[in-house]
Amino acid sequence: MRHSTVAALLLLGLAAAVPGTAAAQHVGGGVKGGLTFSTVPEIGQALDFDSSTEDYRAGVSAGLFIEFEATGWFAIQPELLYVQKGVDVSPTADQIVRQRLEVDYIEIPVLAKLTGGPDAFNVYVFGGPTFGIRIDSEIVTEFATTTLTRDASEEIKGTDVGFAVGGGVKFSFLLIEARLTQGVTAINKAGAGLSQDVSNRTFSIMGGITF
Repeated sequence: MRHSTVAALLLLGLAAAVPGTAAAQHVGGGVKGGLTFSTVPEIGQALDFDSSTEDYRAGVSAGLFIEFEATGWFAIQPELLYVQKGVDVSPTADQIVRQRLEVDYIEIPVLAKLTGGPDAFNVYVFGGPTFGIRIDSEIVTEFATTTLTRDASEEIKGTDVGFAVGGGVKFSFLLIEARLTQGVTAINKAGAGLSQDVSNRTFSIMGGITF
């Protein structure tokens, strides 16, 4: 897939560009995956619904990461993730009709990571920018027993820039973490039929293995 190839090249470029890599105390990595709960705040208002209820789109996030340890407590961690985002919204309070925006991305976070604790049990926090490349986007409309799906690529931008913050714990080679990723750019294209720009917001819970 062309988008996946571009994302992989970007990750390799980021890894090569990290200053001090050659002098780093340790270079590691791993894989991680888990659940996402994504929404698009104020989407109902942007669609000019008289009343609406918004709910999270539940999805998945999975991928790999590389960690460049500069000191025993500070590291730079680029990641390459597949992330499902979107929102579930009803234009009426009775929820007879529901619409779901489903947008999937290849996402590249570049995180600054602070770690403390003994080797067998680390606690860490992190934060940094994220860059997403859209690989799929659909709008699903459900009414009674009828479900309609249409492509949303003419309405949703091909990229998504955000900022992630979070933390976790690491037991030996296992880790579990939580993060919040807030979009800082609009996901809707001009002429998408919205009265205002909207952005993604995603909460993720992931587990992983380091090596």
